[in-house]
Amino acid sequence: MIIGGMPECVVSWIKYKDPARVSRIQKELIEVYENDFSKHNGKVNSGRILMVFRSIVSQLAKSNEKFMYSAVREGARARDFEEAIEWLVSAGMVNRIYNVSKMEHPLSAFNRLDQFKLFVFDTGLLKYMAGIDNSAILLNSSYQFKGALTENYILQQLHGQFEVEPHYFSYKNQEIDFVLQNGNCSC
Repeated sequence: MIIGGMPECVVSWIKYKDPARVSRIQKELIEVYENDFSKHNGKVNSGRILMVFRSIVSQLAKSNEKFMYSAVREGARARDFEEAIEWLVSAGMVNRIYNVSKMEHPLSAFNRLDQFKLFVFDTGLLKYMAGIDNSAILLNSSYQFKGALTENYILQQLHGQFEVEPHYFSYKNQEIDFVLQNGNCSC
């Protein structure tokens, strides 16, 4: 929910500085979003939309180089969930970034359409969905999910600053989390 141009969680934090109050708002937002999946999905199976949405936390927690359908449901394939993913992307609930086979201009020409990652549109909601307490992030420097939160946050910032879609590049066991095209350059 937006209040005066700012998300309700931000307004609450500014006014009360109470993490519990912010968590309650986040809980309510997730419940509203998940309930709305069945109301606004058209012909797409709302159960599958919900399964994909809820799988994002576990997808980001693993060192996967791409979205794994089998992490949504054992034995799942792309054809089982591609419409649900498209619905979530179109609704603005998740951000999808594609792996590129080459870091050359234009990046989109080298999209590996079968290799992508999904991120939640809001990092605060991702933190809530993962059930993360603030102290876990602030006090534990080796907290494993920090990387996923950081990636999600950076992607959220990139979407706000650039008109081009970020991509990622992986080669063998190495990965560049975000690659952007700037004019004729990919960086």
